[in-house]
Amino acid sequence: MTDSSILDAELIEYRQAREFAVNYIGSNFSRAKADIVRRLLRAGYARPLAEQVAADLAEIDYVSDYRAAKVLLRRHQGRQAKGNLYLNSLLQQKGIERAAAEEALSELAPESERLAELCASYQADLERKGPIKARRFLYGRGFPNYLIEREMERIFDA
Repeated sequence: MTDSSILDAELIEYRQAREFAVNYIGSNFSRAKADIVRRLLRAGYARPLAEQVAADLAEIDYVSDYRAAKVLLRRHQGRQAKGNLYLNSLLQQKGIERAAAEEALSELAPESERLAELCASYQADLERKGPIKARRFLYGRGFPNYLIEREMERIFDA
């Protein structure tokens, strides 16, 4: 095989991988780079090629860790609110780059406000179940102990 035929084969494989990734993304532009890499690896492409395709698509803003983080965080608001500990872990599991995750998290309401809103929406349930189960519920959502204790005082000592 000549050098030019090797380059041609690599270019063809790159184009196939890129086309595969673009088809996977479709109209969902809120995919993370890591998501694209994982999908390409599952399809049998080599890691360096998968990472290059994902980086190239991110460079032209076709995929964005920041947009992926925003969409993911939006799902965890209101009655589905989670604390920063939980959200950081979730973003890390999804492979979202740290800088994009931190930027998206910084745009959320403060953790204390999210917890107060969550407790207000579940107030009757929390009162009925009692402080032990209420604490367990809120710990499971990744809120810090000091904020949970503040809300427990508000709910049960009022």
